[in-house]
Amino acid sequence: MAAEARKISPRRSPSLRPWEESTPRWAYGYGSVLKLCANLVAASIITSMNEALVLAAKSGLDLGVVTEVLTERSPLIGRTAPKVLSGTFRRTFP
Repeated sequence: MAAEARKISPRRSPSLRPWEESTPRWAYGYGSVLKLCANLVAASIITSMNEALVLAAKSGLDLGVVTEVLTERSPLIGRTAPKVLSGTFRRTFP
């Protein structure tokens, strides 16, 4: 499936050009590109979650309920939102 996706030539984002220009084509394979795609989606989810939590807080919603509902859409929110709401920003990886 990843090999099929390689055939598509999407319009490239200007923000990726410095990375593309400084990295030789042979330095990364399909796995690396797929990991970059997954990280991009995860970062988008977390950014959107933070925006939603601010909107919910300013609207007076119960953030526990908001977190529970948003977790139904993405398990990543269920792991991340409690840390954000408690102010715990320690890294959780080695």
